[in-house]
Amino acid sequence: MHERLFTEIEGSYEELATLVRQIAPTRAAHPNLLGTWSAKEILAHLIGWEEEAVMVLCAMRDGTPLPQPIADEHAFNARSVERRQEKSWEELHLEWRETHHALMAVVSSMPAAQQDDARVVNWLQGSTINHYRLHQSDFAKAAEPPPNDTP
Repeated sequence: MHERLFTEIEGSYEELATLVRQIAPTRAAHPNLLGTWSAKEILAHLIGWEEEAVMVLCAMRDGTPLPQPIADEHAFNARSVERRQEKSWEELHLEWRETHHALMAVVSSMPAAQQDDARVVNWLQGSTINHYRLHQSDFAKAAEPPPNDTP
């Protein structure tokens, strides 16, 4: 993988992780804070996609059959959130960190030519940089202090 891409992914991850760490657990679980989802649900959704990327990239690296393509992204997202609904904010944050590191380890274990394969780069960018940018404003909003209700 190009060193620049790896650096960009890690920088983007750290930027989003900084926002995630600023979100209080009670605020993270607040329903409908970010559209219909809470920050906790969005983080569970990010984990699901990074977890899927780990499986796909492992299959690419190992030359084994790829998992079936995700036909219904909304259903996939709902399952990702549902599987993690009982986890605490802290547990989700730890799972995200572990999943992200697993993803980067899989890519690092690939031969250089395979790292440059367009499918690998697309999965990697789509499940990290592009996805983080998509949800950065959501986590920034959740990190803001709640409005003060007193006059």
